[in-house]
Amino acid sequence: MITVDVLLPTFNSGGLLCEALDSVAAQTCLPKRVIVVDDGSSDGAVAPAIAGRPNVTVIRQANAGVSAARNTGVARSRAEALLILDHDDLLSPNSIEVLVAAMARSADAALVHGMVREFVDDRRGLPDGVRAAERVLPARLSGCTLIRRTLWEHVGGCIPGMTQGEWIDWIDRAMASGAVVVTVPEVVLHRRIHANNFTRVAAGKSQYLDVARAALARKRDGAST
Repeated sequence: MITVDVLLPTFNSGGLLCEALDSVAAQTCLPKRVIVVDDGSSDGAVAPAIAGRPNVTVIRQANAGVSAARNTGVARSRAEALLILDHDDLLSPNSIEVLVAAMARSADAALVHGMVREFVDDRRGLPDGVRAAERVLPARLSGCTLIRRTLWEHVGGCIPGMTQGEWIDWIDRAMASGAVVVTVPEVVLHRRIHANNFTRVAAGKSQYLDVARAALARKRDGAST
């Protein structure tokens, strides 16, 4: 069976980390290890969230951003496949089982994506213009994607210093490398919509433009070879 490590970068989760870890602990197919990367949190939320969880390893580092935190977690993992979960999102109980089964059915599959259910968490305030509604959609978020370690090693990690669009950039580089992708119809990730994550997106739109330019350049280079 393909082994999986769940990597969970976190920064000032304010209690959401505990809910994310609960969703990992409830898996029908448990990961080999759960690696929490505390990226310089100052809110004291990590210690109570990991208390009593023997399968959780914590790595603490000075705040360096989400890209560096993801890279740190992958560097410490040893499993054949990786699932990188944001601290404010949740896994379905059978997420790992579904994703591993799909990867095992296709020896060439380097990425397996599942469906995402978005839900609004109004405990932290609603973002402007967002109503309390849910939707299910296909996506390529890190939390709904199982990655073969060999692909990560081939593509390289997330670009340090990027605070927006870093995962879009990584996926685009993976696709440009010719990675074989499998998609499953099951909801494997529940993405929490709240004011904090919308604020972060709005603040980093210029970096999304940089990601788009880099993706276009890769396509041009590929077409010219």
